Amino acid sequence: MAAGRFYSRNGAGAARAMFWCSVLSAAPDLDLLGGPLGIPYESIYAHRGALHSLVAAVAIGALAGLVGRRRGLPLVLTTVQAVLLVTSHSLLDMLNAGGKVAILWPFSDSYYRFFWRPIPSVIQLSDFLTPAGVWVVGAELLIFAPLFLWALWPWLRRQPH
Repeated sequence: MAAGRFYSRNGAGAARAMFWCSVLSAAPDLDLLGGPLGIPYESIYAHRGALHSLVAAVAIGALAGLVGRRRGLPLVLTTVQAVLLVTSHSLLDMLNAGGKVAILWPFSDSYYRFFWRPIPSVIQLSDFLTPAGVWVVGAELLIFAPLFLWALWPWLRRQPH
């Protein structure tokens, strides 16, 4: 959302830009569909595998750039921003407690994470409904609150007429 606000410069289309930037930043988690589709968790095509790689970020970014160009957006700027948005997801995953990411796939099947991992995480979707899951969601909301507030500030400061 913050990237969308920055990209649109608060002008017309800010809400649309915030929506599409949010979609792009969440795109690597499409690999969560692998489980229901029968892809084993150990597969490079499972969660935090190939779709979390830099190669996937470039491919998704290029596609977003081409779509944006058809809609009158600058090709290079849109592509670079999309690549950065998709990559930010993987880098943040590498900063969370459970995060190992195949960021260098297809050049390496290894999973990487940062030594410092300050962001808490839950492992399974069912964990979100536990007290620990509620704590993790609260912690993430607190960590990312400055970005949410900055992104929403133009709407939060408006007074109803």
